Amino acid sequence: MTPQSHPHTFRVPVRRSAALLAAVLVIVGTPLVARALGDEAPDDLIQSSSPAAEGDTGPSPDLDIGLDASIDADPLTAESLALPEIEASGVALPKAIAEPDVDPVIVLLADTYSWGEQGPRVATLQETVGVVADGVYAHATQRAHRNALEFVGLPTDTLPAVVLPPGPSAAEWEALRQCESNGNYAITNPSGKYRGAYQFDRSTWNSVAERHAPHLAGADPAAALPADQDYMALALYSERGARPWPHCGRHLS
Repeated sequence: MTPQSHPHTFRVPVRRSAALLAAVLVIVGTPLVARALGDEAPDDLIQSSSPAAEGDTGPSPDLDIGLDASIDADPLTAESLALPEIEASGVALPKAIAEPDVDPVIVLLADTYSWGEQGPRVATLQETVGVVADGVYAHATQRAHRNALEFVGLPTDTLPAVVLPPGPSAAEWEALRQCESNGNYAITNPSGKYRGAYQFDRSTWNSVAERHAPHLAGADPAAALPADQDYMALALYSERGARPWPHCGRHLS
């Protein structure tokens, strides 16, 4: 008896059934997968995967909104775009100018004084220049003040002029100097004994200096400043009148 070909007839329906099952799975599974992706995937991914509307060639509106939101939400970007209020106004703030330090000693020396002035500031000046601090601006103070100004390189034209004490007038003193030395403060007589505008000898000069201007004791009368010689002549006159100048003293009242 010829055997039946059952295997052949059995394979055909199996293959058709498998193909049919695969088709069902594809048809049914596709919307399920799409639904699962719709629940889990980001909105922008779904929107970007959707086809663009017909005739719309510009960028996606949803994409533009997302970019703007990211910029607005960045505080650093917002601050970097904002200018400071002062700079935006265009007004420049003035820079602080540091005042230079001024030496109080220089201020004291450069200040102006009057001859015969009395007071605490004169005493402070005297202490600074190294003379007796009696608080009176007179000859010794002026000389030390002059030396200090020259030492620090300041002008000396602000020094007060010597005010002659009561006695002969300026014209009378001028006449005495012309008579004694032709008005030459640096002259000496041929013997060298009498020196300067008032023709002091050294012993008389030193004697008067010890009593009235100790800092001038031992100085050469012909080398002393004119103001020093004037002061010494006035001091000598205050003690002895016109007698020290036997011939020329007639010009003094």
